[in-house]
Amino acid sequence: MLVYGERTREVDTSELLGSLIERGFKLKAKQPPLRHHLDLVRMLVDYGELLQGLADAADAEKGYAQRGQSQFHQFGFLPNLGSAFHHSCVSLGIVPPIKQPLNRLSTPMNAFLVATSLDSTKLPPRLTIKTLEGFAYYSVYPEMYAQAAVNMAREQRRRQAGVVGILSMGAVLAEVVAGSLHELRALRAWGYVRPHGHPFARRLELVGEQVSWFKEPIKEQRPFAIVDEGPGLSGSSFGAMADWLEGQGLARERIVFFPSHDNPLGLQASAAHRQRWAAARKYVASFESVFIETGKLAEWVSDLTGGVGELEDVGYGRWRAKLLPNVQDWPPINIQQERRKYLCRAGGRHWLLKFAGLGHYSEDKLPLARNLAAAGFIVPPIGLRHGFIVSEWLAEAKPLTNAMLPQVDRALLVDFIAAYLAHRANHFPAPAEAGATVQQLFEMMRYNTAQSIGEQYAARLDRWQAQLGELAAAERRVLTDNKMQPWEWLLLPDGRLLKADALDHHAAHDLIGAQDVAWDLVGAITELNLSRDEAQRLLAAFAAKAGYRPTSQQLAFYTLAYSAFQVGHYTLAATALGSEHGEAARLHEATSAWAARLGQLIDLPPQYDL
Repeated sequence: MLVYGERTREVDTSELLGSLIERGFKLKAKQPPLRHHLDLVRMLVDYGELLQGLADAADAEKGYAQRGQSQFHQFGFLPNLGSAFHHSCVSLGIVPPIKQPLNRLSTPMNAFLVATSLDSTKLPPRLTIKTLEGFAYYSVYPEMYAQAAVNMAREQRRRQAGVVGILSMGAVLAEVVAGSLHELRALRAWGYVRPHGHPFARRLELVGEQVSWFKEPIKEQRPFAIVDEGPGLSGSSFGAMADWLEGQGLARERIVFFPSHDNPLGLQASAAHRQRWAAARKYVASFESVFIETGKLAEWVSDLTGGVGELEDVGYGRWRAKLLPNVQDWPPINIQQERRKYLCRAGGRHWLLKFAGLGHYSEDKLPLARNLAAAGFIVPPIGLRHGFIVSEWLAEAKPLTNAMLPQVDRALLVDFIAAYLAHRANHFPAPAEAGATVQQLFEMMRYNTAQSIGEQYAARLDRWQAQLGELAAAERRVLTDNKMQPWEWLLLPDGRLLKADALDHHAAHDLIGAQDVAWDLVGAITELNLSRDEAQRLLAAFAAKAGYRPTSQQLAFYTLAYSAFQVGHYTLAATALGSEHGEAARLHEATSAWAARLGQLIDLPPQYDL
């Protein structure tokens, strides 16, 4: 199924470097420890994006991928940014203190310009930057890797180790691991690699001088730490690096892994990789052990919540038990894509802490949240702290359920949705690269249809190919909501409505991204089972407030694309969990319902008459 995608943006290289330099100089100024730490985290995120952009540019220039070769970069200097981050973690009590600290951030230039080993005047003028998924979506925190590195140094009795990160996320996380090991006098050398090939079968081919860096550590049989986020469905990037090290003569027991979780490899992993992973030493420090059990997160938001409160995990669908007492009303949840959430009881009130991304990933969402709150559409945010947007938890608010839909004031619901979507359309235009193109939506629609209900149905969608140009010309891309399901609308005791989960999904880890508002309009019509009259009212009310209305052709196309995406979304969510998981039955039921709907809609004409 075609479901996942990646977000990219084009940046001016000199501006990105200038921003890093300016941020580096600010780090030298005296400021509160937590503020200093958060600036370091922001710098790590930006630095990681820079490494990824430069690596992609080198790939394109030197043709590594085309020749089946892998990039490798050796660092012949101290991991200054990682060392500075380690000291910051010590100052905040995140990791234990050490004796005789060796190194601090010397100059702000070292952390990024020296790290690339490139003359800044010879860098590409523009870079394509991809979202670092762990930092943006999956609450992968660098502090977890600093603590894991301390654990390794203790267990290995500070025997000096090699550290190799896997681009993209693994490169900057390796900086953190190397920085902590350096401060503990346990670092031999470090670098990063980029395997190539199919996501489920990555391979590593290093040649010439790329191999020489590994010779001495391998000859000495040093421990080798392989650092990355994940593993995901296959863990093949971890596996490719480990395969190569073993092939060069490193004993298997010398290979250790630094993942972001301690789960087994996913369903797409090879048998050999699965066997090695199960037996290997893995250094993992969980989010809970670093931030929750220590009370750090509750402490850091206390100025926003009115005191240090108790945190309760309501992520991964646990919020349903709080707001929907009847289990039959629980909606299906894609657990792997659910954002981390906590309910905080402090200052005599309840608060919601929701992960929105590290660094600029959450900082960019705060203005959107404040705008939507000022317009009366969402619960107002009270602040942002280390990736979490904090807002009041409305215990009396009830998510809509399918059983409630016939009972709510339908005219009020339709008009609220129209006003909400018109507001987004009027205030939040999006660049072309912020979401899938019409061509990509068509490819997804056809592929998912063939996979779910058969090629005979998919072939009937080919009639749309001749109309993709018109659809692209009519597109008005905005920061769409992309979550129109009933449970994303909150009903208050006084009858008012609010939108939940309104900030993330135009930039989520899927291929949809920001779209024409038609995506949200057909989503609302479909998800909320609007009648023909209600759909016409929605479109008319939207047009009155936005000043335009999507064409019938757009509504038909996006209705089909929306349904095909939902089939793929729920199929992959169910597959990832396995049949025995308690959520699987709901996901399979949703998959069947969307597949049936897609089959009914397959011949929807371009002249769509609601």
